[in-house]
Amino acid sequence: MDIELIVYAKYDEQGSVIAIDSNIFLDDLKEWKEIDRWKDGDRYLYSHAGNGDYVMQKHGKPLYDEQGKPNFHDDFVEWSVEEKKQHYPTPVPAATFEETQNDINIDIDYRLSMLELGI
Repeated sequence: MDIELIVYAKYDEQGSVIAIDSNIFLDDLKEWKEIDRWKDGDRYLYSHAGNGDYVMQKHGKPLYDEQGKPNFHDDFVEWSVEEKKQHYPTPVPAATFEETQNDINIDIDYRLSMLELGI
């Protein structure tokens, strides 16, 4: 007996496709949306859609870019660079201990210089 192979996608609050898998590996489908059904061709591609090959072969890019931002939204419409910046801004990294300590040292040096000058 043949199993019907269905590919599902999961979306985030921005509408980005954040996960792909098939009905073989999914038990709970409440957060998933059907996007494709196997009719012919590579059965493995559909059954193991979650391994990344499905997205690469069907859409020519991985699910995420090099910065970890989703490449697609709304059933595989590609995000532009500008849209990604808007929807997924790159967080500014917090200052390291060394950077903070360096700023403190500069302030101390400045204050000592002012004291030495009598200002």
